[in-house]
Amino acid sequence: MSEDELRKLAYEMSFYRSQAAEMERQNGMVQQLLEENAATAKALESLPEISKDTMFSVGSGVFIKGKATDEKHVLVEIGSRIIAEKTVAEARHLLEEKKRELSKAAAELGASFAAVNKRMAEIEERAAELQK
Repeated sequence: MSEDELRKLAYEMSFYRSQAAEMERQNGMVQQLLEENAATAKALESLPEISKDTMFSVGSGVFIKGKATDEKHVLVEIGSRIIAEKTVAEARHLLEEKKRELSKAAAELGASFAAVNKRMAEIEERAAELQK
């Protein structure tokens, strides 16, 4: 009986380990998005200070020289790769909203991760009891 139960516990532990690894991966992505959000908010704050001649990132460490022609409006992705012109204030509001959503997701992931870790500890404890 205990051998079957040990097998079941090993399977369950494997399931929870993979679930915990996926949660860690997702949490890393959420943290990266939060950092990007903070950097964007900081860039919006310094927008009025940017000289007319500046460099703009096009991704992967590549920049182009350009001129800021409108310091009061920015282009914002609003979903499904759709870009809309927004005021800086509207863009800040969208960033704050996104930050709240990401922070909530991070908290939910943290709670789920804690629950999975608790269950894995229970499984380890039960397996140790069965092996005595």
